[in-house]
Amino acid sequence: MQIDGTNFTKSQWEAIALYVYARKRRRRFLVTACAAAIFGCGSVLITRSLLQAGAELSSALQWTQTVAPIILLFVLCLGAFAFQREVASGRKAMLAAGLTGQFVADFEKYPTSKFP
Repeated sequence: MQIDGTNFTKSQWEAIALYVYARKRRRRFLVTACAAAIFGCGSVLITRSLLQAGAELSSALQWTQTVAPIILLFVLCLGAFAFQREVASGRKAMLAAGLTGQFVADFEKYPTSKFP
């Protein structure tokens, strides 16, 4: 399907832009969240191996080893949920602007990395 400026109304373009922006933000968050999760797991594994090797670590570090991954997981889940809601809101805005359900379904299949 060829798209030019006359295919959609201004409100439809705004809804599409909102959806594209939400998808881009969600993708950036997920990439960052994966990196944070890998870093957090790595630091926990390093700390545990130091403890098993007999290194003297402070009790604060041992406490942080248990609590930090739980907090990190909680924050990442909240963030993923918030960005998913933002994408759903963009989808609803496209439908409310008068775009067809088939267009929205096809648009969801378009890879986020290819959005301008």
